[in-house]
Amino acid sequence: MMLESRLSNIIAYLELKAKKEEEFRLNAQKANAARLEKERILREQEARKEQELASFKRLLQHSKRWHKTQVLREYIASVA
Repeated sequence: MMLESRLSNIIAYLELKAKKEEEFRLNAQKANAARLEKERILREQEARKEQELASFKRLLQHSKRWHKTQVLREYIASVA
């Protein structure tokens, strides 16, 4: 009888330990998924910032060309 009761306690302990390990694994998995999602969002934000900066630089370059064209047209009109 003593061996049977100890065996039952050992099995209960192992089951509890397995359950706790499974909970730990699931929590770690959820935390990892949340971290990966945050990283994805940050990468998307960074890519969007880079695209906006590139667009702004192109717009600025076009603006400078337009201004130079206007100055050149004014000069030609004043000389002609």
